[in-house]
Amino acid sequence: MAQNLAISELFAPTKAGVAARDYFAQNGLPNRRNEDFHYTDLSRALSDVPTNSSIFYEYPAPTQDIEIRILESGAKILGSHDKITISEFEPEQQTDVFAQLIYGLAKTGHKIEIADNTNLTISIIRFGNSRAVLDFEIGKNAKVEIIEIHEGGGLCAFSTRLNIGEDATLNFYSKLQGGGVDLSAIGAIQAANSQFNAYFTSEGGQMVRRNFGTVLSGENATINIGGVYLLGNSHFDFFSNIIHQVPNCNSQESVRGVVAAGAHAVFQGKILVAKDAQKTIGNMEHRALMLADGARINAKPTLEIYADDVECSHANTIGAISESALFYMQSRGITIVKAKALLTEAFLAQVFDDVTNQTQKELMLAKVRAILEGLVK
Repeated sequence: MAQNLAISELFAPTKAGVAARDYFAQNGLPNRRNEDFHYTDLSRALSDVPTNSSIFYEYPAPTQDIEIRILESGAKILGSHDKITISEFEPEQQTDVFAQLIYGLAKTGHKIEIADNTNLTISIIRFGNSRAVLDFEIGKNAKVEIIEIHEGGGLCAFSTRLNIGEDATLNFYSKLQGGGVDLSAIGAIQAANSQFNAYFTSEGGQMVRRNFGTVLSGENATINIGGVYLLGNSHFDFFSNIIHQVPNCNSQESVRGVVAAGAHAVFQGKILVAKDAQKTIGNMEHRALMLADGARINAKPTLEIYADDVECSHANTIGAISESALFYMQSRGITIVKAKALLTEAFLAQVFDDVTNQTQKELMLAKVRAILEGLVK
């Protein structure tokens, strides 16, 4: 019988890894006693990783740990490439507990600087057992698309920090495969008039946690988050924190999911409006369908508002597929399985209505359909 890893064996031999090992050896890994991890016991998930799981890593990391490409040309970015410069750095200690965990696990760090007025698409492929952190500096008036593909499997840790310049537009598409333990975070700081659109699909896994945070630090910045999770006998925890720091910013968040028997979904979302952030518009919604008995969903949307001239709302609904809609479709000759699939797809697809890249939109919807085939019975 395989032995499980000790905490000291999880972390990389970096400054961040050494600091994380010492911190978590003294304080323990995040568990249900931590408010932010009340529904996701990372301590248990990481303690159950067996020593024969092939997570042990060479240092420095092998080249196939993570791959970054410019999509138009397919060229792998190895150094400077036209208006992009990439350099490596050693991950450093973090203060946030979840960031400290990811940075401690990370094998490599990559800084990617994108010049002003650049227009391009970048793909990031995360392989099984990959652990890396990326820092993006996106220049003024740049128009960038980032496509993140996670192939799943093993123990993965991934962090993307985004510094989005004035008048820049960033579209971020994430396709998160199922399987294994995946700890990931996206954090952004948005300058004035920047626009950040982030969309994701997730199948969950043994234990999947994604943190998403953005600070709207320049006036007239906007953030739009759209996400879909489809879980069958898996776990997925989405944690978002949107901070309105200045006036006249707009945030919209819509997350929808379907959960089958044996699966556990968690949505924790927060909008914080600072005292000086007048004229804020912030809306958050989470809606989910339970496909069978034995499915679990926990949701905790919150607003924390210190300004008095704002338009903010949050909504949360959890239920089952409408029996009347099913009856109507069956009366028109559609089988119950097909009817459930069509109704569920329509429910989820609304999240992607505003996606302007039709190729990415179709790919995400095709992924939704493919997963639903295995979930809807």
